[in-house]
Amino acid sequence: MMSAVEIRPLRNTKKDMTPFVKFAWTVYRGNPFWVPPIINDQVSYLCDGPYLDSGIIQPFMAFRDGIPVGRIIAHFDKRHNEYNNEKRGCVGFFECIDDSEVAGCLFNAAESWLADQGMEEMYGPLNYLVYDSSGLLIDGFEETPVLECVYNPPYYERLFLDHGFNKKIDWYSYRFLRDTEIPKTIYKIRDRVLNNKEGITFRNVRMGKKEYVEDTVKLLSIFNKAWEKNWEHLPLSDRQFAFFANELKMIVKPELVIMAEHKGKPVAYILSVPDINPALKKVNGKLFPFGIFHLIFGLKKIQRIKTFMLGVLPEYRNKGLDVLLFAETVERGKRMGYTESDCSVIVENNDPMINALNRFGAIRDKTYRHFARPIKR
Repeated sequence: MMSAVEIRPLRNTKKDMTPFVKFAWTVYRGNPFWVPPIINDQVSYLCDGPYLDSGIIQPFMAFRDGIPVGRIIAHFDKRHNEYNNEKRGCVGFFECIDDSEVAGCLFNAAESWLADQGMEEMYGPLNYLVYDSSGLLIDGFEETPVLECVYNPPYYERLFLDHGFNKKIDWYSYRFLRDTEIPKTIYKIRDRVLNNKEGITFRNVRMGKKEYVEDTVKLLSIFNKAWEKNWEHLPLSDRQFAFFANELKMIVKPELVIMAEHKGKPVAYILSVPDINPALKKVNGKLFPFGIFHLIFGLKKIQRIKTFMLGVLPEYRNKGLDVLLFAETVERGKRMGYTESDCSVIVENNDPMINALNRFGAIRDKTYRHFARPIKR
């Protein structure tokens, strides 16, 4: 007979969260597609990241015969619930062996804690924010994921469905290949925008210390207005956006972050970066003493860029700015030697963006699913 599953609540300390992070190696050992996180970075994000300014968390680990077999973090965001007038709890950072009993014990522990906090729904997997890597990958398992996109074993979907979760919404990944033929009409729109700018100018992000901060503040001002009607949008705080901007700065190529301004006012932008995941995979969670050399060497071989965000202020839409920014990114990426361009993730009900990507000839190649179940009392 198999031993009982023991669930232990953890403290949100580096001492407790280090084995929590390292447990993932148990699940993915031998998997050629998984990209290990940098252990110290993920521990710091879990313990001290900007989500904790308004997020309340409780980590759990599952053990059988004293051996770790699963992990989960139950959490809720006070800002999100106030902004959306909800009582939504979440589960994230879920990893588990292929065992429905273990998964059920983790979900039940998370549900019990969230119920005690007054939550009414358990949503996930959400690794803190909807703008973090989150959801379950439900197709496209035979490939290394792009930067900031999740990877998980195929059986995870079954574990969620076994325990009362139902689909909430899907998010899609789209890809441009080097030989993708962008329709000529797209370039005509781009050229028309460039030739008749109506006072709109375009420039790259500035990389000086002071200038980079100034430009990220401008990007945030566009982002929070441009995305306000998107699914589950919550305006990012200054500290949250600054955190992400600082994380990306080490890999940003200024030619791939394009900003549009109208008489000095920021009105649109596109943010893309090289996809460093193939290089991170070789680091295997530790930059020092030797991982940094794998990373430096691997950065020279990157073939793919990832577009994180595109934002256009509502009053500047339907002017072709999104078309111009997409076309410029693809063309610049080709000139810089990249062979692929990934756009992810796009929520399934964002018809304007999906229609635009289809017109561009992009290929939809992956689906990430969010689930939810009611919290029992």
